[in-house]
Amino acid sequence: MTKPKTASVSALMDCSHTSPGTTVPDHRIEDAEILVVIDPVQCTHTETMCPDCTSTWRNDFLFTQRLPWEHSGTTDT
Repeated sequence: MTKPKTASVSALMDCSHTSPGTTVPDHRIEDAEILVVIDPVQCTHTETMCPDCTSTWRNDFLFTQRLPWEHSGTTDT
């Protein structure tokens, strides 16, 4: 099997937490680079992201770049 062609997109992840014994939250936002593959068959869905698993990744990450499979134009409705 050939290795899938990958690219990456930038995202932000909320790593905020409250330490045991305190009520003061420690707010922290981390930068992340997520590997993306176009072909869902070649995606691990945990270490890489494809169009089929994007919604799962959106639960934890805010993408700061357009995903390769998103349309670049707008449509009139």
